[in-house]
Amino acid sequence: MAEAAGEDSSAAKQCLEHLQYLNDYWMNEDLWWSWSDFGCRAAAHLLSCNFEGVIPTTNHLESFNGVLEHKHLVCWQKGGRRLCVDILIHILATKVLLSIFEQCHFKNQEEEHWKQHICELLGGEALLKSGTGIGMTPTLTVAYISQDVSRDAAAADLLNRNFISLPTFHEGGVMFNCYSSLKTQYEVQHLVYGVCLGYNGLVKCSCQDYTTRLNVCKHIHASLLKLDALHQHGVNFPHIPVPISESEACLLQAQIITFAPALSRLNTFMEAQESPITRTAAVVEDFFTETPAAFVEEPQDTTSTEEQEAWNDMESIATDAEDEFDFSVLKSSSKAGLDVQSFARLAYEL
Repeated sequence: MAEAAGEDSSAAKQCLEHLQYLNDYWMNEDLWWSWSDFGCRAAAHLLSCNFEGVIPTTNHLESFNGVLEHKHLVCWQKGGRRLCVDILIHILATKVLLSIFEQCHFKNQEEEHWKQHICELLGGEALLKSGTGIGMTPTLTVAYISQDVSRDAAAADLLNRNFISLPTFHEGGVMFNCYSSLKTQYEVQHLVYGVCLGYNGLVKCSCQDYTTRLNVCKHIHASLLKLDALHQHGVNFPHIPVPISESEACLLQAQIITFAPALSRLNTFMEAQESPITRTAAVVEDFFTETPAAFVEEPQDTTSTEEQEAWNDMESIATDAEDEFDFSVLKSSSKAGLDVQSFARLAYEL
């Protein structure tokens, strides 16, 4: 019994030492970003490849070191002794590197050989062209501000007509209610869009222009103008860095790790503010507003409630399906992660 207790105590002590090592050297924030999914997504953006194409470990480097040591250098060692530096450099430059380039050359020749055979088949050339670049560029799901004079004028008009509410501050961002630009005093129930501006630069609107084309619509732009006006009057609030180009949007998307609870609470709040009748009216109004040709079509049957409910269901699905994003802030610091990793490795070896 005493021996078993001693073995258990020794195993527990070693386990605690290993956990302490992991916590001290590998669990600080910058270093965690460098080996987590966040680092893989950032690398996928920089390499213009899909997420699965990023190698998450250094196994390929360790494999190369093993081949170099046990295949190339062992042929030149005498009695297992280490090579002199000048001989090692000579072998690397004249033998190892040449064999690597030769292998790459043969591999490219083989790929070209197979491509020629595929092109000789019926439809082979079209198949090769269709496969070029598949999965290389991640699909952009982050909206950014583009140059649009008509949208800017419409946003300024919404602000001048006081169609933007005062902001409501939440955990992950700022929320606005924006009246429709077609609002009149004769309406019993005014159409209101919900706008969310995240502190990390992610924005969202419940209008059809955003949900279908992922544009920074006039409602989002008017909300940003409202924040600027409040800031000029001395109201302090965090800066919202909305991307102003596609490259910035891609970089922001690469920094996102899905932690849905923060935004899901905002989405739930937005949906609670809109009744089914309001959402149905929003879809119909957006349809006529965004499609001028619709005015010359045959009139819609306004008595068909089943059709309106179908449109309402479509709006809910288009708004909710895989459209949740996170308002949590996760800063990118690849250089800091590399520096911390190098220092941690050096400290461990010392």
